[in-house]
Amino acid sequence: MKAAQFKREFDKLSDKWFGEGDLHKFHTRKQWDKERGEKYGNEALLNCVIEESGWYMVLNGYSGPYEAATELRQLEEQHGVYHELGYAWSMHWYPT
Repeated sequence: MKAAQFKREFDKLSDKWFGEGDLHKFHTRKQWDKERGEKYGNEALLNCVIEESGWYMVLNGYSGPYEAATELRQLEEQHGVYHELGYAWSMHWYPT
């Protein structure tokens, strides 16, 4: 996975479904583990905080548009990754 390209495409997908400026924040493995000291996601290729994002509602099953999750899976397949939620408010991508 090329992280920079994946992040750009994820941002576009977020803008499409949740409007420009959707509030999600990416973190590198170093930022996540060393600087934040988080418990989950330390071996992930890429981490993202989604607590104020539309992804939080969709991926935790609270409300749609659920079609966004289908498009996210397609994007992940193109990049050879899948995501897990480490917390309800964080996404972590791993290689398939």
